[in-house]
Amino acid sequence: QHLINVHFTSQELSDIIRRSLAGMLYFIYSPHAIAVIVNHSLKQGEFVLQLPYFPPHQQAEEYEEARCMSIIHELVGRPVFVDILSIRSWRLSAWNADRHCSSDGRYFLVGDAAHQMLPAGGFGLNSGIADVHNLIWKISIALMMEKKNRNEPIMHLLASYQKERRSAAEQLIATSIKN
Repeated sequence: QHLINVHFTSQELSDIIRRSLAGMLYFIYSPHAIAVIVNHSLKQGEFVLQLPYFPPHQQAEEYEEARCMSIIHELVGRPVFVDILSIRSWRLSAWNADRHCSSDGRYFLVGDAAHQMLPAGGFGLNSGIADVHNLIWKISIALMMEKKNRNEPIMHLLASYQKERRSAAEQLIATSIKN
């Protein structure tokens, strides 16, 4: 999925939200646009508007400042003062590296270097921490075993990282896609 992020501030919108229902995510389905407004800070009036767009029928370049301002006003239901800080396109995607470690077991991928999750579910950071936790205790034991010249079990132990964490990432990616 392709999205446009419009990072903006609006104390006026912040005041409107405070008087109604303060939340973090506002999913808006209207004849004007389908969008999500992400509340970054009500105190500072900082928001991100996420708009899907659909190539080849639409292009990111079509979302210039005036159009984005107009969409915000339509979604709010009236003109409000908005200071647009940036407009950027991005693509929602997920992937898992084919390998999470080198064939010689000396190099490992963890976190975003090993896998990318969709934001739904918040699995990205958590899985990265789990990767490091899984790997660090194995490296610690491997270093202790190395002192005793037990190399074969070391390779088997470190190789288990690949199987365990790649499988976990696959499951989390599937869950985030489902979410």
